[in-house]
Amino acid sequence: MYMTDDARGNLYAVALRSIRQAGGQTEYFSRIYRFDTQGNVELLPRDQNMDVWVSCISVDEAGREIVFATSDYAPGRARRYAHNIYALETGTAKELWHADIPTIAPYERTNMRFGPEISPDAGAVAGISSDGRAFFFAGTGQLQWTRSLSHPQKVQGIYVNATGLHVRHLGEYVAFTTGNTYNRANWQLSTPVEHPQSNNVFLFDRTGHLVKRRKMGGMLEHMATSRNELAVAVGRNIRSKDPGVHGLALLSVPELDLLDMLPTDGPCVALATNADATRLIAM
Repeated sequence: MYMTDDARGNLYAVALRSIRQAGGQTEYFSRIYRFDTQGNVELLPRDQNMDVWVSCISVDEAGREIVFATSDYAPGRARRYAHNIYALETGTAKELWHADIPTIAPYERTNMRFGPEISPDAGAVAGISSDGRAFFFAGTGQLQWTRSLSHPQKVQGIYVNATGLHVRHLGEYVAFTTGNTYNRANWQLSTPVEHPQSNNVFLFDRTGHLVKRRKMGGMLEHMATSRNELAVAVGRNIRSKDPGVHGLALLSVPELDLLDMLPTDGPCVALATNADATRLIAM
């Protein structure tokens, strides 16, 4: 479902499976795989699947530490992997630390569908929850600060929120993104308004100071770094449905000025950089 690598050539992948039971409840099973350059496979955790949704993983450059977040869209059941964020040592699968994030109304559980992201030197971990809160941890797991980027708002009797999406470290800065506005009661239903913090890039320094914010107009599907620049894939805005926002945008750091924009015929959903970060590929 998701793959990444470290500077030593090891490849990491996370697999996710869900089972819908006859009674209507859904069970999740996740597992992380580490492939070395000889093709040997290491399982994380060692002896069992995780009983939660894990869709993204992040590893430091040295390949010594891997971090991931959990989601549970069927809350109320006891889970073995009940914490929100885990950090594991890759060589031993030993748990280095975990973190729990308080739940806020109207949600029943804190979920992180994407992220978190570990810095290349493993000195910091940043993440963003689906309810729109950004978190910054020291590399040893202590919470340094949190910021509310998109607080759920009740409008005409329903809660609307711009979902928290992706995180990227850029040296002394860290970037977070929010996505489209969703109806808390049912994400497939329309909302009366667009949340003002939807589809934004937020740039903070490592002390938690907001440096700049930029609204991109469409769903921020993916982020990548290219030297001192930030590339974002801009997809569909479910309210405006404006195809003119689709494309690959290149932003300066820390100004978040638009340096270049490559329009795409449809929503831009992913991007990648080459090995030396001199070229960008959009999809």
